[in-house]
Amino acid sequence: MPRFAPLPAAIRYDVYNAQTHLAALLGLPYLRVRYEDLVTDPPRCLGTILTFMGTASGAPPSLSGSTVELGVAHTVDGNPMRLSRGRLMIRPDEGWRAGLPARDRRLVTAVTFPLLRLYGYPSGLGQTPFPHLA
Repeated sequence: MPRFAPLPAAIRYDVYNAQTHLAALLGLPYLRVRYEDLVTDPPRCLGTILTFMGTASGAPPSLSGSTVELGVAHTVDGNPMRLSRGRLMIRPDEGWRAGLPARDRRLVTAVTFPLLRLYGYPSGLGQTPFPHLA
């Protein structure tokens, strides 16, 4: 899976989020789900997504707390874990905390600042954008 340096990753974040805002302005159905909300409460978040999609209400039957049972999926692109099958624990990925130097964290925060603020993240440069995962 390709990995992007901090600046290009931050720019991609801005571009992708700007596209979703544009889609919403054009009247396309849109639901924003924050990563940390999903990993904190998977049943509630997935239930909200399914309700929004009009496919079901409540969490999917394959979900038990923070564990999901994955079957065979047919996908074209994305994270290599999309090909995983069996039981998967939904949990926060904390690797970036140790792996991202403070200067890169400040750079990413500066480039994504307007959206971080819009989405309710801390506004101070250099702060972690996920305070409740600290």
